[in-house]
Amino acid sequence: MKTKNLLVLILVLGLSFNAFSQEKITIKQVIKNTAKDKGNFGDDIQVIRISTNLPVTIKPGKENAIYLTGDMNENEKEKLSSFCELKNNVFKINSPYLYIDGVGRVKELYDFTITLELVDYVYAYFLSSRSNVIVKKDIISDGHGLFNLEAHSQMTVEGDVELNVLSITAKKDSKIRFNSIDAELALLTMGEKSIVDFNGDVKDIEIMKGGDGAKLIGDYKNLSLRKHNPDPEFKVNLQLSKNVYFSSFNDIDDYDKDTVYKVDENVTIYQKRTKVSDPNSVEKKRKWYYYEHVTEDFGFQFGYGRLNWSNKVSNVDGLFASPQNQYSLRYGNSWTMGFIYGFKLGWNGRWKISTGIGYESNIFRFDNNVKLIDMGTEKRIGFETNPAIDAKSKLVARYVTLPLFVKFRAVKSLELHVGAIAGVNFKSSSTGFKRNYEALSGEVKERWGTKYDNFKPLKLDLQAGFGWDIMNFYVKYSLTPMFKDNKEIEVYPFSAGISFGL
Repeated sequence: MKTKNLLVLILVLGLSFNAFSQEKITIKQVIKNTAKDKGNFGDDIQVIRISTNLPVTIKPGKENAIYLTGDMNENEKEKLSSFCELKNNVFKINSPYLYIDGVGRVKELYDFTITLELVDYVYAYFLSSRSNVIVKKDIISDGHGLFNLEAHSQMTVEGDVELNVLSITAKKDSKIRFNSIDAELALLTMGEKSIVDFNGDVKDIEIMKGGDGAKLIGDYKNLSLRKHNPDPEFKVNLQLSKNVYFSSFNDIDDYDKDTVYKVDENVTIYQKRTKVSDPNSVEKKRKWYYYEHVTEDFGFQFGYGRLNWSNKVSNVDGLFASPQNQYSLRYGNSWTMGFIYGFKLGWNGRWKISTGIGYESNIFRFDNNVKLIDMGTEKRIGFETNPAIDAKSKLVARYVTLPLFVKFRAVKSLELHVGAIAGVNFKSSSTGFKRNYEALSGEVKERWGTKYDNFKPLKLDLQAGFGWDIMNFYVKYSLTPMFKDNKEIEVYPFSAGISFGL
């Protein structure tokens, strides 16, 4: 009898333990429109509103479905309140609760996670305070995107974002980060200590309002403030790349005094009073300006150009006779590389001075059959008289260069430049006269490096050009003759080419 009672007790305890034991359970719910009058809305999701502190992950799926995962028992699972709703294309996610018999809140669920799988592309997201959302789904459209973050919320978009225009409202202490973005325009309303972090390409950014300590992180080319910015104490700590420049600022006509906005240690944005066009009007009109104290950039540049030279005289310097056009060139190559350093000037950042140090190699390939001959103690270029030798000859002139350019950004990324390049002849075994030809004994290679000493030790070139971003086209002409004392012939090298600055 006692054994029978013991078995019954063990069975009852086992059933009770099974009923109330906690285990990791995932609840799936396929998303359907809950509105009584669905009209033309259907089951599509166009807007997502998140009102929960539980972590939410949004990722691609084969159907629109939501999953709630956490430790619960079967009784709690049955008493779980509905925590999501689709109505009129707006999908709301709330914090789930447990109820007893449908009335009386028991507790809010913590340490749970929510996963939302979407077939649809969603372009509008609203996050309540302290929300935490990760979006692993791409957001791609030719239209607009909307992201609204309440205070202390954060959102990370890990998928690719391709939008024409995106509007972001990030309130106090909120943060939004895009891991891969391509957008034409971003309109930002930033609260105190908010962070907007772009990784990718955003062509134009307009800050409509900003709070103290707000941070805009990324690599931008155009940045402006909207004229209806109502906050005269607007201070944004911009973490900008070295090659940033700003678009023109809009007219301001609703401030009573000059206002200075400190962007960072290098850039100050301020207003300047200007008179309106009506000379009888006593009103003042304000306009946005900015001044970059010293905004610097530093990089590496590589270039290639086609090279030639211009003749100022027709004969060798009278020391010996020369066939006609002995010094004509088949073609020439010019290779350049070096480090560049620039800093911006002026009130609008359009002007920049650039300098640096570089290395230049100019290779002139002769069209005629020439060689080196001895003229006393000197080596000079002469005509090859042996008909059995058909040589390919070239001159190699190498320089250490010091450029100095003035650059002007005309529109958008179009930049014009003009300046001078000083060069010091770099004497080495690879500099000088070279030629190759076939003989009975095989191929003959003649190299006259430092033994050929007729190059002018210093040169000065004038260069002008234009470019976009890192790519530039240029033309260059030497203001000094190539050979010292016009030995050989008086020639002035010139070239046209392309360069890339990184």
